[in-house]
Amino acid sequence: MNEHSLDSDLALMHTEIMAATRPQDVFGSPAKQLPLAQQEVALRQRFQQLQHIVNPDQYTRVVDANAAADARDTLLRLYEQAKGLLKHGTTTVQFTIRDTQYHVGERVARGENSVMHRAIATTHSTAEEVVLKIATDAEASLILKKESEYLRLFQALPDQNPVARVRRTLPKIIDSFDVDGRQVTVLPYWYGYKSVREIVENFDQQLPAGQAAWIARRVLALPLTAALAGLQHNAITPEHVLVHPITHEPIYLGWGHASPTKKAISVADMHMTGNTLWYLFGNPETQTWNADVPQPIADLIETLSVDGVPDLAQFFADFTQMIYKHLGKKYRPLTLN
Repeated sequence: MNEHSLDSDLALMHTEIMAATRPQDVFGSPAKQLPLAQQEVALRQRFQQLQHIVNPDQYTRVVDANAAADARDTLLRLYEQAKGLLKHGTTTVQFTIRDTQYHVGERVARGENSVMHRAIATTHSTAEEVVLKIATDAEASLILKKESEYLRLFQALPDQNPVARVRRTLPKIIDSFDVDGRQVTVLPYWYGYKSVREIVENFDQQLPAGQAAWIARRVLALPLTAALAGLQHNAITPEHVLVHPITHEPIYLGWGHASPTKKAISVADMHMTGNTLWYLFGNPETQTWNADVPQPIADLIETLSVDGVPDLAQFFADFTQMIYKHLGKKYRPLTLN
């Protein structure tokens, strides 16, 4: 064997993988007539077969090991893309901005001013799953541009700034740009996170009070976080608070509606926070509570929702003690259907 030629099996696989421009070039087209679970098994088996061939540890010659390592890295990227496309549908739109190619997949949410799509973003052979937040019209584009400015500001603040302590709860902006006159913001895909509305709907509007209590404290922290940044949030809703069901870590959305302020937390933000809390424990529209909600907790939330409070930080502390007293301190990870 020529010292510069590759092992025959590796040479064939290296050529196939390195020439691929899409997952189907290596893994083939999904068998859509099969159930998703069977498609996933077939994809994983194909990946394991190829991974065995391009495992660099099995090759003694440097030329083979180096080629195998390159093919393995590309195979892993294509496999991640294939899994995303298999689960979320064939991409209907592809476009390139700067050095990044976006393969746009299914719509995952729709809001008042935007639609959100999962996508695979590939930059210099490195792929990651992202969310594209796309403005619905020109007016919505202005809101998304404003939001992207705030998100960039949050990331740029020095570690000494109070916002740095809560930066993990704020969306990290990857990029923003204009496509056909509509603003697009690129955000990470938050695996496992659900909005408060999705969580409550998962329990048919009857989220157990003990579980709602943990999430409620995350909701209460949103206006306090905005205040640290010198902002009124102005859009505190069940859709704009994401929570991880297991860790209960929050992510706060909706910053395109925020406005600078040097005053205390506004009554409007308190009212929206109170209504979102009420939604966790009952129905703010009918002003009713779920059967398992202790009355003292309901009374506290109603005060915040209707009248507001002079000191929201103190209210947070009082609410926490009320939760501990009536619902306990037990950590309750959520199990969603």
